[in-house]
Amino acid sequence: MTVDTATYAAHSLRDAAARTADLADIFRRQAEGHPAKAALLLIAGHLSTALDGLRTYTPPVIDGTTVTNTTPAGTGFALMHCMAEVEDNPEIQLPGEFFYIVTAPITRRRLHKLLPALHPAGAEHARKEDEIRTAIRLIEHDLDDLDPVTRYGALNVLIGLCRAYVELTAAVKADTSR
Repeated sequence: MTVDTATYAAHSLRDAAARTADLADIFRRQAEGHPAKAALLLIAGHLSTALDGLRTYTPPVIDGTTVTNTTPAGTGFALMHCMAEVEDNPEIQLPGEFFYIVTAPITRRRLHKLLPALHPAGAEHARKEDEIRTAIRLIEHDLDDLDPVTRYGALNVLIGLCRAYVELTAAVKADTSR
C-alpha cells in the first residue's frame, strides 16, 4: 500500500500535535508543588504555542509533491524556548533534547539517538545508560500507535526516563571527576 505525501504529512502533523497537547497538559500538572513551577508553566505555554503551529500548518508542495519533513517555524521557536527553560532550570531535570520528541513524527529524529553518549567508566553506569536508552527507544517506536490514554502514560514514563538519564549523567560526571 502506497501513501501519498499529503496524507503522510497530515498524519505526521496529527501525531506531533497529539504528543504536544499531551505534553502541555503533563507539564501543567507537574508544575503544581514543583520548585520550578513558573518554568514548567512557561514550558506548557510554549508547548501550546507549538501546538497552534502544528494545527494550522500547511506543508509546502514542490512540483506536486508535499514536503513531509518540515516543521512550522513557530513550533520550532516554541520548542527552542522549552529547551532554554530546562537548561536555565536544572531542577526540572530534563535534557533539552527531550523536546525533539514533539517533532519526531515529522523529522524522524529519535530522542534515544540525540541524547549525548555518557561513556561511563564503570560497568554499572554503562548498563544503566543502555537500559535507559533501550527503554526510550521502545517507547518512541510505538508512541504514535497507542490509544490516547496509553500515549499520555507513555509520555509520562518517557519524562521519567529522561530524568533518570539526567541523574545518571550527573553520577557519571561525578565519577569521572574523582
